[in-house]
Amino acid sequence: MLNTAIVGLGWWGRRIVEAVQGRSQHIRFTHAVSLEYDESLSFAQQHQLSLSTSLEDMLQDSTIHAVVLATPHSLHVSQVVAAAKAGKHVLCEKPLAMNQKDALKAIQACQEHGVQLGIGNNRRYYPSMKALRAMTQTNQLGKILHIEGSFSNANSKAKYAPWRADTKETPGGPLTATGVHMLDAVVSLAGPISWIHANWVSQQTAPDPLDVLAAFMQHNNGITSNITTVRASPMFWRFQVYGTKASAEARGEDQLFVHQLDGSTQIQTFDKTDAILNNNDAFARAITMGEPYPITPEEIFQVVASFEATLLSLSENRVVHHSTNSYDL
Repeated sequence: MLNTAIVGLGWWGRRIVEAVQGRSQHIRFTHAVSLEYDESLSFAQQHQLSLSTSLEDMLQDSTIHAVVLATPHSLHVSQVVAAAKAGKHVLCEKPLAMNQKDALKAIQACQEHGVQLGIGNNRRYYPSMKALRAMTQTNQLGKILHIEGSFSNANSKAKYAPWRADTKETPGGPLTATGVHMLDAVVSLAGPISWIHANWVSQQTAPDPLDVLAAFMQHNNGITSNITTVRASPMFWRFQVYGTKASAEARGEDQLFVHQLDGSTQIQTFDKTDAILNNNDAFARAITMGEPYPITPEEIFQVVASFEATLLSLSENRVVHHSTNSYDL
């Protein structure tokens, strides 16, 4: 069992604890770090967490094997590096960083100190997405031509916190909250992105944002993709891969629609799982059992590279080509 500390007990940090604690056979939270000590104490006691306000003190505790970071985005890189230097494995909420340079710094720190790096792209673990990815990798759809995805999520108002409305912490409107999940999805399905053109339309700002972000891109292998994310609309997830033999559509977390050339459609329905629990379990098994972690350092880096390119495209309203196709260790 991997003894782990949760850093940050806002609504998402609490959601992670609730997904894992007492439910996982591989990871448990024993400690928590929160600057809001009084507001966090009752939750910590309920889940049997030793509560502290000091990340530095927690990193010196030899009984803690790993940390999970659910902190504001600007803190991620420095906290990942500090955890790695202390010999703690680290699972960081997305986005890992705001740019390639910082992402590389975090990845290198984990590799240099021999610790596992995980990332909070939990939608990788939707059964529908796992099945869709398998179909793209086994030529069941033929030559892949195009991918399209849409994601709406009305959490922004319900889970508002002042830092989430700070453009330094959350640039690009819905990009850091929902768009980065979509970038991870297209990178995992079609590989690195070579260029991207994005646009963001906002009708109303925080704490009740009404906005849409859309992007069109091409991958290094020639596949094109487009993504759209909408805030203040009911939760919905959809990804479709278009191939020369068939197209396949992941709808929600538990359904896959396969559309054949003859006009027929096969529908697969999967058992629902907790994607947050699955990601934390995969992180823990990589450490304790040596299993490969499903999201590679290369993919983590490529998502940040695409994130940075999207921000530049939004600010300059133009097509942005990546300055790199891989990270160099």
